[in-house]
Amino acid sequence: QNALDTLLIMDGLLLRGTPLSDPDQEFYDAVGGTPAVQSKHDHLKRCMQTQVEEGKLTPSERQKLLKQVSERIDHLNDELQAALSQSREKKAHVLKLQLEKAKTRQSAMEAHPARSPLELYPLKYQSKIQLLRKKLQPLKKLEQSAKGRLLTVKETRELSAMDEIEEEIREWERKSRGWFEGEEEFETRVELARAKFASSSSSSDKGAKSSGNGGAAKTIGAGKKSNAGMTTNWLTPGGLAAKQAALGKKAAASKTKKTNGGGGVFAAMMLDSDSDSD
Repeated sequence: QNALDTLLIMDGLLLRGTPLSDPDQEFYDAVGGTPAVQSKHDHLKRCMQTQVEEGKLTPSERQKLLKQVSERIDHLNDELQAALSQSREKKAHVLKLQLEKAKTRQSAMEAHPARSPLELYPLKYQSKIQLLRKKLQPLKKLEQSAKGRLLTVKETRELSAMDEIEEEIREWERKSRGWFEGEEEFETRVELARAKFASSSSSSDKGAKSSGNGGAAKTIGAGKKSNAGMTTNWLTPGGLAAKQAALGKKAAASKTKKTNGGGGVFAAMMLDSDSDSD
């Protein structure tokens, strides 16, 4: 709007035959003159109106616009009262239409809640930033685990890459800033993106731990199930000794039986031999 107002003043000077200064002429030629800037102004105004109607406003944008429309309504009310007191019916009619339009706009903005800046305007290079943050996670865990002890050569080499990755992340964040975006608005989006990644990483870690515990519980349950059909024999020290003694007696009896059986066969062979000799 300021550029358009400046160009309109320059047009007035040119229409009166007053030449522009060299800097003014250079500016006029660079922006393409009043028609080009007027076209951009109208296009931007339509986009802003659509954005308001669809409720695509951040908390700061919503607060700022509500304040502007509230001040506009107050100003129109004052002008309307002045026009009515002066019996200026035509002007009062125009002011009433403008007042109704302002109130409609106010109601439309109040009907839509504010939305997260990151939801409406994600960082331009968010995908690259997330990949770098994922690379940084294991290095941070290594750094935490290495406190209080000496690092190996491999660990030292891996941790030396942390500073480079963090600087690369900051660089992609800076490149994600909009042309006309204020410092405060930009920092808000960056902090929200960082918090979102930290939250998703924390949820992933919890899910992995929960999955691991579930697998262990399942394995233990399977072990219990497989042991359910087995019969457990409990032996007291005395019972064990008695059982061992019984097994010893049984083994001795079996040995004796085998020995006697062998002698009987040998005796029979000897008897046969005696019979032959007779």
